[in-house]
Amino acid sequence: MNYRSVKFLSVLGAGSSLGYLYLVFAVAFIDNIDPARLNAVELAIVVTLAARLVAVFALPELRNAKVEVVWILFSVETFLVVGLMGVF
Repeated sequence: MNYRSVKFLSVLGAGSSLGYLYLVFAVAFIDNIDPARLNAVELAIVVTLAARLVAVFALPELRNAKVEVVWILFSVETFLVVGLMGVF
């Protein structure tokens, strides 16, 4: 097996496992969400997460973007949540 095959299989395995974990988390989160009890911050996070997910699949520029760009797009709320936890 050459280097490119090993690299491709590694990326495929890591990407598919992370995608599966993301999907499992999203389904569990949606099943347990109570819209009546969401505060403004939680609602903003859920709405922007859904908008980013739709944007990645709908816009050709993002669909064909480098993986790093998509990672940055989805890691934004991680930094916001940490900052908001410090504020509140």
